[in-house]
Amino acid sequence: MKMEQREGYIIFNPNKKAKVKLMCFHHAGGSALSFIPLVRTLPKDIETYLFELPGRGISANQDFVANFSEAMAYFLPKVIDCMDRPTVFLGHSLGGLFSYAISGSLSKKQNYIERVIISAAKSPQTVLEYAIHPEKPFIVRSRDSVKMDIEALGGIPVDVDDSLLHSIINITGNDFHLLDTFTLDGVVKSSFPFELWLGKYDKAVHEREIYKWREEIQGDFCYRYFNGGHFFISESTEPADLLKETLLTIMINIENKIV
Repeated sequence: MKMEQREGYIIFNPNKKAKVKLMCFHHAGGSALSFIPLVRTLPKDIETYLFELPGRGISANQDFVANFSEAMAYFLPKVIDCMDRPTVFLGHSLGGLFSYAISGSLSKKQNYIERVIISAAKSPQTVLEYAIHPEKPFIVRSRDSVKMDIEALGGIPVDVDDSLLHSIINITGNDFHLLDTFTLDGVVKSSFPFELWLGKYDKAVHEREIYKWREEIQGDFCYRYFNGGHFFISESTEPADLLKETLLTIMINIENKIV
């Protein structure tokens, strides 16, 4: 397992001759390393980019972004610089909204996008409905309410100490602020294939979101349920197996086009 660190992202299995690039965006409170269990068994022909918001992990020395628009401005140039061959986007929860918004904000490089996979994310319609754009974090959501939301989703370890708990709440609260300031300015509906991944027992993302997501997508659209709750991608090997299968199929299709 080889990784290279860049500003704002980690390259997992770096390979200049890779046939496909996978670009991943983590959940609220997560980091670049959140996707390691999902991507660690991918073949070397797939180069994975694990993007990370400032204020945690490899970007812990940076300030949190102020709102969703600032986060987009942070990610977009990095994504554009990395796109030079067939690419798949994958985002979980908050990261799913980034996958959708970023893929819909690319103009000249949209032809590289093979698929967008959105995991455990509410639809843009739903998030926009509740985005009241507070001036800063922890105004609409108190630290106690953020803690309760994390606990409800199973995001706090049982044996967490006070220092780590404070860090989890701080990072997640700042990330929730990105949901509260969500916008689709400059994002256009695109025609590339979309997949929506859902957990059967996810208390946060309900079945109605399937139909709301479908309204956002102009291209091919499918959805899949997995055993588990909001963090089903790390609760079994099924999502990792499907991701590998999906990427291998894309690689085969690309090779067939070339031939």
